[in-house]
Amino acid sequence: MSPPRPAGTPELLAPAGGPEAGHAALAYGADAVYLGLANYSARAGAINFTPGQLIEFTAWAHSLAPRRRVYLALNTLIKQNELADAAKAAAMAADAGVDAIIVQDLGMLRLIRERFPDLPIHASTQMAIHNLAGAREVAALGCGRVTLARELTLAEVATIAAGVGIEVEVFIHGTLCYSYSGLCFFSSLAGGRSGNRGRCAYPCREAAITPAGRLHPFSLKDLAIGERAPDLARAGVASLKIEGRKKSPLYVAATVDYYRKILDGKMPPDARQAAEAGLKTIFARPWTKFFLDGKRNPDAADPETVGHRGSRIGQIKGLIRTPAGPGIRFRPSMRLERHDGCQIDLPGQSRPLGFAIDHLYLIRNRRLEPVFAVPAGEEAALAAPADAPKLRPGLPLYLSSSQAVKRAWPFASPKPGKFGLGRPIDVEISLSAGEAAGGTARVVCRGGIGETTFTLETDVPAFPARDGEWAAAAAARQAFSRLGGKRFALASLRFNNPRALFLRPGDWNRLRRDWLAGLERELAKKATAIADDLANCATAREAAPGQSGGEFRWSIFVDDPTSLDGFAAADFAACAEVIVGLEGAEKPEALNRLASRAGRDKIRLALPVIQRGDLESLIAPWVKNAWRRWLLPGLAGRERLAALAGADLAVDWTLPILNRLAAGQLAGLGFSRLTLSPEDDGENWLELLREFPDKFWAPVYSEIPLFISAACAQAHIGLCQGGSVRCPHRGTGLELKMEKSGGIRLWPQSCGSVVTGERPFSLAGRLGWLRGAGCRRPRLDLRWRPYASDEALGIWRRARAGTLPPG
Repeated sequence: MSPPRPAGTPELLAPAGGPEAGHAALAYGADAVYLGLANYSARAGAINFTPGQLIEFTAWAHSLAPRRRVYLALNTLIKQNELADAAKAAAMAADAGVDAIIVQDLGMLRLIRERFPDLPIHASTQMAIHNLAGAREVAALGCGRVTLARELTLAEVATIAAGVGIEVEVFIHGTLCYSYSGLCFFSSLAGGRSGNRGRCAYPCREAAITPAGRLHPFSLKDLAIGERAPDLARAGVASLKIEGRKKSPLYVAATVDYYRKILDGKMPPDARQAAEAGLKTIFARPWTKFFLDGKRNPDAADPETVGHRGSRIGQIKGLIRTPAGPGIRFRPSMRLERHDGCQIDLPGQSRPLGFAIDHLYLIRNRRLEPVFAVPAGEEAALAAPADAPKLRPGLPLYLSSSQAVKRAWPFASPKPGKFGLGRPIDVEISLSAGEAAGGTARVVCRGGIGETTFTLETDVPAFPARDGEWAAAAAARQAFSRLGGKRFALASLRFNNPRALFLRPGDWNRLRRDWLAGLERELAKKATAIADDLANCATAREAAPGQSGGEFRWSIFVDDPTSLDGFAAADFAACAEVIVGLEGAEKPEALNRLASRAGRDKIRLALPVIQRGDLESLIAPWVKNAWRRWLLPGLAGRERLAALAGADLAVDWTLPILNRLAAGQLAGLGFSRLTLSPEDDGENWLELLREFPDKFWAPVYSEIPLFISAACAQAHIGLCQGGSVRCPHRGTGLELKMEKSGGIRLWPQSCGSVVTGERPFSLAGRLGWLRGAGCRRPRLDLRWRPYASDEALGIWRRARAGTLPPG
C-alpha cells in the first residue's frame, strides 16, 4: 500500500463501480474512492454496491495505512415520493461511516445538513458550478467541497480555488459529456431517460446527417490531463477525480497507477508514453485536455469515429497471404500476443473493424513464422477476418485489447466477510455478592445512530474468587473481546469487582450473548426510529396546502426585447411579468421601449445560464440603474442580488426542484418564485403545486435546450474556423437529423452550442389539467433562437387560448 502523502499533495479520487473496482483503486494508490448504491446514483448502470458491501468496503478502506476515504454518491435529483427512501439511504451511509456524501439535489443537501450535521457534503458536478459565485453559494449551504464543471480553464479553476474557502475538486480523466453536467436534457426529452436521474442513454454519441455528411458532431474525446495534473495541484485543487464507475477494475487500476506516479514524480516521459499506450488498450477514445488551456478547443470532438479506439501501434504496410488466409503486414510499436484485440480505421465508417488476433506471424527473410508473440518494432503479419472489407496500405492499426496489459495490474481483494462496522463500544461490568451480575455499554457510532446506552440485568450467579480479582478481570476481558467479529469492537472494559467475585466460563459467555442480543435489539429500535423520523422530515409539508384553481397569471420570457414589438396594450395587460435575458438587454433602447409599454415594474432581468466571467461586472450597470427584479439560472449571484433594497429574486428550471425540501430550501433563501422542471412528471408537479400554488411557474411552452455546451459543434463538423470574439453564426440555426433521436437544431453561442429539439416543449393543450392541478402561474419562453415579433405574438395568443399544438 502507498505511503502517506506529503502535505499539500491533492487527493487522488478514483471511481468504484463495484467492490472489485474499489479494491483495485486502493491497491494502486488512490487516496479515496467514490461509489454508489443501486438507487439515486448518477451511474445507475454501474454494478454499484449493496448496503452490506458499502459497510464492508468502508471498514476495509479505513483499516488501511494510511487510512483511505470513501464517498457515497447520492447525486441525482430526488422526486417527492422517493425522498423518504433516499433519506434512509443517507442514514445508512452515515451509520456505515462514509467520509462524505456527494449530492446534486438541494432537498437532499438540506436533509443531510440538518439531520447529520457532522457528515461532510460534497456538491456534485451535476450542480453545474462554473464560477466563483456559484461555488460560494454551495459553501454557504454547508458543502465542504465543490466539484467544478469540466469545462473550466486552469485559470478559472485557480480563481475559484483561491476564493471559495472550501475544497475544490476537478475531473482529470475519463468520459466527457457534451453538455455542462446537470444541464443536459437530451436523453430525458428525446427518450424519457434522464441523465439527471442516472439513466442517460447517451444520444450525444449518435450519428447525425449534417451538411458535411454523416458525422458524430457531439461525440467528445476522452479527458486526459496526464502530465498537467501537477498544474492543477499548484492551482489549489484539493482533489483530482477520475471518471469511470462503469469501467472495469483493470481500467481503474491502470488509470490510478498512471496518475499516482505522475503526482508522486515517478513518471519520466518515456515511462509515461509506455503507460499511456497500455492504458489506451483497456478503454480510450482519442484524448483531449478539453479547455484546460483556454475556452476554445475545436479539436475536442471525434466526429468521425465513436467508441473505444485503443492504442495506435502503426499502420498497414501491405497486404499479404498467410497460411490462415488474407492478411496484413505491419510493424507494431507495442508487443503483440495471440488473442490480443486489434482495430483498423475504415474510411467512411463510424466504427473501426475490430477482431481478435487468432493467427500471428513474425516475418523473417520474407518467410512467415507462426508465433505466440511479436516484440515491438519487429515486422509482423496477421490474418484478417474472413468477412473483412477490402483493406489497403496506410490504414491506421490499433491495439484494442492486450493480454500483456491485462497481466500488468494484478491486485488482491480482502476476504469477504472480514470487515464490518466495528462499532467501538465501552463496556462496564459490575459484580456483587448475592446479586445478579450486570453490565452497561455505551456504543459510539459515526454520525448515524449516535450514542446508545444499554443496561442488562442478569441472573448469572457470582461466586468468591479463589485466584483473586485479577482472574475474574481476565475472564471478563476474554469473554467480551469476542463481540461478534465485524459488528462491534471492544474499545474499553471497566470491571467493578470490589468483593473479588467470579463467574463460571459458560456464564461469562451467556452474559456476553444475552448482552449482545439486547444491544442489537436496542440499536434496531433506534435505527427504526431514526428512519421513521427521516421519513417524516422528508414528507412533512413546508407550507399549508394552497388552494387549487384560480385565474392564470401569465409570464413571458424572451432573449430579445424586440420579439415583443408586436404586442398590443391588451397583451401586456394580460402579462404578469416580462422576463428579459441580459443578452437581449444589451439593446438598451429596445429594453427601455419595452419597459415603457409593459410597465417597468413588470420587467425581470435574467442572468445567463452560463456566466464564466466576473459576475459583478455583468450586473453592476443594471444594479446602478435600479433594476431589482431578477431571474437566476442557479444559485450564483443570489447573495449579491438579495442584498439590494427591494430585491425580488426568482430561480429558473435550470436549477431543478423535484421535492418539497428543495422548494423549501430555496424559499428560505429568499426566492419569491420557483420554476417547475420540464423533465419532471405530472404527478410530481401535482405534489409541488398542491403545496406551493403561488410559488411555481409552470413552463407551458419552450424550446428546451437539449444541450448547453461550451463546445462548438459547427467547428467540429468543419463549418466554422473560429477566431471571432462574437460568433459569426450566432442566431443562425442549423438543422441536423439524428439517426435515432430525430431532428434537432443547432444554435451557435459564442464558440459554444445550444441544441434544441425539432418541436418545442408545449403544454398549451393541457391548460385545463394545469388549472385543476393548482397551477396559477404559467410561463411562455421564447428563447434560444430568434423570434420575429409577429411569430412571438401568434404563439402568445394561441398559448393563452389553448390552441397551440402539443409538444
